[in-house]
Amino acid sequence: MLENYLALIMVVALVAIIADSFVSRYPAMQRQLYRLFFVLIYFLFLIRYYYGPDIWTYVPHYEKIVSPMTLWHHPQEASFEWGYDMFCSILSRWGVSYWGMTAVITTLYFASLVAIFHALPKFRLLALASVILLDYNMIYAQNRQLVAVALFYFMVVC
Repeated sequence: MLENYLALIMVVALVAIIADSFVSRYPAMQRQLYRLFFVLIYFLFLIRYYYGPDIWTYVPHYEKIVSPMTLWHHPQEASFEWGYDMFCSILSRWGVSYWGMTAVITTLYFASLVAIFHALPKFRLLALASVILLDYNMIYAQNRQLVAVALFYFMVVC
């Protein structure tokens, strides 16, 4: 099931590259296709649920995480990186489910892509599809790394 879903996302990304090359002489259509494919790919990554090689570690970690104040006063209580644990702890205390937490991470990452691609005058869709094809595994299954990369992208933009 997982392989088929990832294959679908990759096919969508490849179709995006082909579409981008066909409309390269029409900047307005290129922008519209970029928006369409961006929303489609974002949605396909957003709806994932309980996938990835580390899922057996991430879910119990999220469900049993200590409070933000405990982490603040006792940073050695962190199971993973302190910042990631604090992020999870805050969302958990707000009542956000594990899927909601992955949705927040995915949204943060795709918002950082929007910020980076905003500087490109043309071929944003090619850039988006290239990132998706090269980093699909990180986007799909590696929550901690995705937060780090998103924050790095925002740092670059700033």
